[in-house]
Amino acid sequence: MDSYYGVSGTTVDITNSGTVNNNDSGTINNLINLIAGLFNFNGSGTVTSVDNAGTFNFAGAGTTTSINNTNTMNISGTGTTGAVTNSGTANISGSANIASIVNTGTVNLTGGATLTNIENRSWFNILTNNALINSVTNYGNFDISGAGGDVAVTTHIQQPLGNLIMAGNQKYNIAGTGTLDGTLTVINSPTAFGRYQMITAQSILGTFPTLTLNPDISPLGAYLKYSDTDVKLYVTPSKVATQQTIDIVKNDSNNMNRLISGK
Repeated sequence: MDSYYGVSGTTVDITNSGTVNNNDSGTINNLINLIAGLFNFNGSGTVTSVDNAGTFNFAGAGTTTSINNTNTMNISGTGTTGAVTNSGTANISGSANIASIVNTGTVNLTGGATLTNIENRSWFNILTNNALINSVTNYGNFDISGAGGDVAVTTHIQQPLGNLIMAGNQKYNIAGTGTLDGTLTVINSPTAFGRYQMITAQSILGTFPTLTLNPDISPLGAYLKYSDTDVKLYVTPSKVATQQTIDIVKNDSNNMNRLISGK
């Protein structure tokens, strides 16, 4: 199909290998968008099932029940989606309502969408602090460091291979329970001695077995301290550097004492 500019009734299937611009309010039961296909869903209609191997642009106020994306999907509208499965690249810049997304590819979230359930098994980049995120289960890299501020979710469950990535100057605020495991990676960690609240929650369960600072702040020390409701990053002087300073001061003091005593 090379072009299609409206669906005013109900169509059983559309298989597309060209360009489709759907600006109407009708219903498509099954859309198969092949690798060469470009499907622009700009209307307020319904596409029950989307199987996308090409480029699928969801820019309208319509509704989908399910989307399986293996190539490129751009959601920039105000519509509603059901279950989304992504193994390609999904760019979400609108204010859509997404019931669930299972990600084994890459997701870039830049808008104010509402995401009810996120299951991440690869890369999920939160590039906004305006989205409404309910539950997160993270098996991969869940990166909030580019959000430009604090990020809020309702619950977060980190699996043993999961990696939560955040900036040193932001907080991850969990309204409910934060279940921790795997790795916490801090980008541009603070380097001034002190304690920094990184995560808040109604309740904290578990810990991060691995803390990674990028870049490394050695010879300074860093560790995490947990309470029932938060996780703090402590930046401390290096034990080695501190001991070296003590040794230098002690040596200088001994030299001064010898000068004073004339020895």
